Amino acid sequence: MKISYSSILKKIVCFICLTLYISHYAIGQRQLSNPTSSPEAKALYCYIQSISGKKILSGQMWSGWGFDELAYIQTNTGKSPAIMGYDFIQESVNNKQVTLATNWWKKGGIPTMMWHFGAPGHGEGYTSSQIKITIDNCFIPGTPEYVEFWAELTKKADHLQALRDANIPILWRPFHELNGGWFWWGKEGGTQFKRLWVTMYDYFVKTRKLNNLIWVLCYTGSPDGSFFPGNQYVDIAGGDEYATTNDPQLALYNKVKSSIVGNVMPITLHECGIPPDPNKSLSTGAMFSWWMIWHTSFLQNMDKTYLNSTFNHDVILTLDELPNIMTSCGGSTNPVPSVTLNSPTNNSSVCLGISVTINATTAISRGSVSKVDFYDGNRLLVSDNTAPYSYTWAYPATGIHTVRAIATSALNVTSAESLSSITVNPPTPIEPFMQINGGTWTAQATATLCSGGNLAIGPHPLNVAGWSWNGPGNFTANTREISFPTITAAKAGLYVVSYLDVNGCTSSSNINAAVNASPVVTITSPANNANLASSAISITANVVGTGITNVQFYNSSTLVSTDATAPYGLLWDSKINGNYTLSVKASNTNCADTATVKVYVNMVTGLVENESSNSIACFPNPFNHFFTIKAPGKFDYVIYDLTGNEADKGSAEHAITIGSNLLPGIYSVKILDASKSNLIKISKY
Repeated sequence: MKISYSSILKKIVCFICLTLYISHYAIGQRQLSNPTSSPEAKALYCYIQSISGKKILSGQMWSGWGFDELAYIQTNTGKSPAIMGYDFIQESVNNKQVTLATNWWKKGGIPTMMWHFGAPGHGEGYTSSQIKITIDNCFIPGTPEYVEFWAELTKKADHLQALRDANIPILWRPFHELNGGWFWWGKEGGTQFKRLWVTMYDYFVKTRKLNNLIWVLCYTGSPDGSFFPGNQYVDIAGGDEYATTNDPQLALYNKVKSSIVGNVMPITLHECGIPPDPNKSLSTGAMFSWWMIWHTSFLQNMDKTYLNSTFNHDVILTLDELPNIMTSCGGSTNPVPSVTLNSPTNNSSVCLGISVTINATTAISRGSVSKVDFYDGNRLLVSDNTAPYSYTWAYPATGIHTVRAIATSALNVTSAESLSSITVNPPTPIEPFMQINGGTWTAQATATLCSGGNLAIGPHPLNVAGWSWNGPGNFTANTREISFPTITAAKAGLYVVSYLDVNGCTSSSNINAAVNASPVVTITSPANNANLASSAISITANVVGTGITNVQFYNSSTLVSTDATAPYGLLWDSKINGNYTLSVKASNTNCADTATVKVYVNMVTGLVENESSNSIACFPNPFNHFFTIKAPGKFDYVIYDLTGNEADKGSAEHAITIGSNLLPGIYSVKILDASKSNLIKISKY
C-alpha cells in the first residue's frame, strides 16, 4: 500500500489549525461549574466570555467609610465602572452589601462580592482574617472552630440567598489572595485550602442551592497551581497585584493562563492599585476580563489624567457601555412580569380637586418585581419599589387622563402596560344673584340691608335640584332660592351654598348679608286721625336707636323742618283747615324709619259779613299782608299771639285795616264795642 506523505502532512496541518481554532474559541463555549446555575448567572458568564480577549471591564471596590469612590470617578472621568466590588467583612453591615449589590445590578452594572473571613473562633474583620488556626478543627464537630466556621458559612449563605431570590448574579470571590500566606485560609498550604474551598462550594451549591454564584478564584501576583481546586469548582481565575505603575501585568496573566487554567476560563486582575495601560494590554495580549481598583487612597492617589484616559479608552468598558446582560448572548430566559391596574377603574371619573388613588398588582413566574412605574400618559408620576404598589395622585387636572402602569423585574425586564382612562370633571361654577327690597335681580355676592328689609338670594345655574344651604343661626335649606321678607340682624352673616351637579361634583360659594339696625320712630303727638280746632299743630316724636343724624318733619312729601337734638318736636301752623298727612323720619348712618299720622284741622276762622251788616267781622282770614276789622260804631281791639302776649292794639270806628307788622302765625283778635266783647282767631301766612 502506497503512503502519500503529502496527504498526511496536510491532515496534520489541518488538525493543528483546528486545535488552535478550538483553543482560541473554547472560552466562549465553557459552561459554569454548577450545572444548575440560574439563567442570570449563565447570561453574565456568557457575556464575560464573549468579551474576553477583546474588551476589559472596569471595576472599583467600595469602601463605605467616608469616601464615595463612584462620585470621585464620575467627577474625574464622566464615567462609572462596569463592576462594583463589595465585602462581607462585618456582619453588621452585610445587609447593606446585599442592598448595594442589588441596586448595582438593577442599575445595569455587575456586582462582585468578596469575604474577609475572620479566623473561626477569633471574631471578624481584617485583623482576625490573618490569625493562624488549625484548619483541621474546622472539620471536627464540637470544636470552637467548627462551630464558628459553619455558623459563618450559614450567615453568608443567607445573604447570598437573598440575592439569589432577587435573581441577582454574583461574581463570588471568597478566600482571596489564597496563596499569599497572610490570610488564615492559605497558611497551611494548597491541600488545606482546597479542602476549605470545596467544602464551601458543596454547601453553597448543593445544600443551599445558591445557583446565582459565579465562582472566582483569586491568587496573589504569583499564582501557585497547588492551590487550584479544579475546573469543576472554579469559573474564573486571576490574581491581585498592587503595581505602582501602569504595567500590563503580562507575567501574571500568562502564568494564570498557562499554568493554572490554560484557555478554559476568563482571567481577571481582581484587585489592583494602578490599572494596566489599555494600550499595553492590547499590545502584549494581557487582556484581563476585568480589573478592579482598590478603594480610598489607591483611587485618590492615582494621577487623574491617567484615570480619565483609562476609563475613556475604547478597550475599557464602563457602566454606560454594558448591554442588557440577559440578552447579550442571544435570547433571554428571564421571565416577563405582568401588572394589573386595580384603581382607578377604566372609564371612571372624579371631580377636580379630589386625589386619585392608583394601585396595581404584579405577577412573575420566577424571581421578583423590583418596581412599578405609574404614568399619566407619558409623564412619569412615581416609581414604587415596594409592594403593595400604590400612589396617591394629588389633584389631577381637568380632562381625560390615561393612567399607565409598567412593572420591571429585578432583571430589568419590563411588563406590558396596564391602562385605565379617567376623566376629571370640574364642578359647575355657582354665580350668586341677589334681590334687595324687591328690586332687580343682580349678580352679586354681598348685600347690605336695614333691619326689616327684604332679601332674596337665587344663585345660578337655574336647576332646581342639588342645592344645600348653611347660614347663621343654624339656618339650612335645600332649595335654590332663599328669601327673608323682613330680615333681622340675627340673619346677618355668611351663607354657604353648595351645588351637586350631574357628574357628582360639588361646588360652593360664599354669600354675605349685612343687616344694619334701623331707628324706630313713634309720633307721640298729635294722635292719628285727630280733629284739631287750631291750625297750630305741636308735633312730637320718640326715636329709639343710636347714631341718629337728624329727624325730619314732613307735610305729605314736603320737608317742613329738621331737628338734630332730642327730644324731637315741631310747632307747625297749617294756616288753613283741611286734611294733613304728617310724617317724622329719623335716620342713622345707614338706615331710616318713618312714622305717619293723619289729622284734620277745623279751626274757627272768624265772622265774615257784608259791609252793611252791623255784625263784627275780620277778613280775609287767613290773610297774607293785611286784614280788616269791621264793627258798628267805635271799638277797641287787642291782638294776642299764641303765648298770650299783645302783638298789637288800637281803636277805630267802623273799620280798620292792619296786620302788616305781624309775623306769620296764629293770633287772637279781641274786639270791644259799647255792648260786648268778641274774640276772633285769625291766621297770617
